[in-house]
Amino acid sequence: MPFVTIYRPDGVFLGTGSGVITAEQWIEEAKKLYADPRFVEPTRVLWDLRDATFEWPGTSLDAEVEFVRPERTQGRGRVAPVVSTDLAFGVGRMFALKASQLEFEARVFREWAPAVEWIEEEF
Repeated sequence: MPFVTIYRPDGVFLGTGSGVITAEQWIEEAKKLYADPRFVEPTRVLWDLRDATFEWPGTSLDAEVEFVRPERTQGRGRVAPVVSTDLAFGVGRMFALKASQLEFEARVFREWAPAVEWIEEEF
């Protein structure tokens, strides 16, 4: 299984992904997250994807964004993936740009400390 997600006492969901991750696997993990009764807006999700590689079909993230759209309350929440490869950074940036259409905040990071700082600050 490429993901393990925990709920921290401070209200941050921490998802750790490793190995090869497909779009379908990411959507399945997101479904579990949205089904968690502790997933109450505003949410904060920190993804540690530094040990993951991505197998994404094509160059579009439209299906992933359309999946997220009905699950979220607009304007409430933050998502911060931390990645180690240029490809993952590019995918994360594309998602962040698309997420701005949903009016929640998403930023992709290459380093852990700035991501943690951003996800924990008040918004």
